Amino acid sequence: MMARIVCAAPPLVGHMTPLAALAQALRECGHAVLVIDYFAQPFSMPEGVARATVAAFSIDQVVGAAGGNVVLEAVHALQHFCLHVYEDTLRHCADFKPDLLLFDQLLPLAPMIARALYCPFMYTVSSPLEFLPKDGVSAILSQGMAQAFDKVFAQMCATLAERLDPGAVQPSPERHLCFASELFCGATTAPRLSGGRPVSFIGPAFLRRAPSADDAALAAQIGQFEGTKFFAALGSVVAGLASNREAAVKIFRNILLSHNEPDCLFLFSAPEDVLREAFEGVPIQATVISRPFVNQFYLLELFDLVFGHGGYNTAAECLHSGVPAITFPFVFDQTWIAQRLEELGVGVRVSRVRHSPQMLREHAARLLNAPGVATNLIALRDDARRCDGRVGGVRAVAYLCRRQM
Repeated sequence: MMARIVCAAPPLVGHMTPLAALAQALRECGHAVLVIDYFAQPFSMPEGVARATVAAFSIDQVVGAAGGNVVLEAVHALQHFCLHVYEDTLRHCADFKPDLLLFDQLLPLAPMIARALYCPFMYTVSSPLEFLPKDGVSAILSQGMAQAFDKVFAQMCATLAERLDPGAVQPSPERHLCFASELFCGATTAPRLSGGRPVSFIGPAFLRRAPSADDAALAAQIGQFEGTKFFAALGSVVAGLASNREAAVKIFRNILLSHNEPDCLFLFSAPEDVLREAFEGVPIQATVISRPFVNQFYLLELFDLVFGHGGYNTAAECLHSGVPAITFPFVFDQTWIAQRLEELGVGVRVSRVRHSPQMLREHAARLLNAPGVATNLIALRDDARRCDGRVGGVRAVAYLCRRQM
């Protein structure tokens, strides 16, 4: 049974990317799919997927701008965003006449819209934060932040329901689709979330983009290089906060200094001005390539080691490519993702402010040379390739459609 499905996520790349990949897979199976795009610069949507644009604002640029509590600012920004886009989102959904809403978990407008349109909805979970092991003293502070976020997020959802749909009993999602595997999460039993609805670990969903001419040229240059190859990127954390930029400059500088040798190659994905500041005064001996953005999934398997920020999408791409990672987590789920890579024996977590070139060099040597790391990478690579979130998501939607007949 073919269905009409509306997909939506807040304008955060890490949340939209796996959902867009699933939207593409659903479209390829014959479903009619509409993706609501809230990005200031239109998101690069997969071919064949319809788009409805809703003017909004960049959430990650707002959070932290006032220098206050990051958790509270994040939730307040999200609440403001939801109130701002609700009417337009409802209108686009109503015009499309959906059989199913497939919304990111951080877009809690789904219950109100589903109730208004008398259709079911499912949540996608872009990061497996709430399902990861959290034992040990090192996780206590992170647990406290997560619990605080959960509390204020629940309060925000209640506020949205009261303001947008006062007095109504809000429906629960049919299911949560988590873009991670059971192995990565260490799950032994099937968990349940809000309303007692089950969670399906469908695996990571990657948005495969056709390589451009520059992508192909980069791949050829990197592939022909005879030496150790490193990829370094910190995602969207570089933008916005001055403190993040300062940390990023130090991180990029020490990454280069850790292996600034002729037999090493670096591809840095970061704004040009940040890299210029990071490399100022360094007599560069390594081969250094830089781009503001790269086709990361396409290129990643060419590298020996990744330096990243602990974002889940990059972590999943590392596992899919069988590449270890040194991570510098900044905020939210990044600390636990970085910790999980370390627990699985394929990564090292490093403070974003306390590190040195020698420290990074020693960590890299262990990840590149310890035999246990290679064994762990093979097992996790096979798991990431077997648990395809696109396939798992399509199956979950098909099951729900059959049940609704």
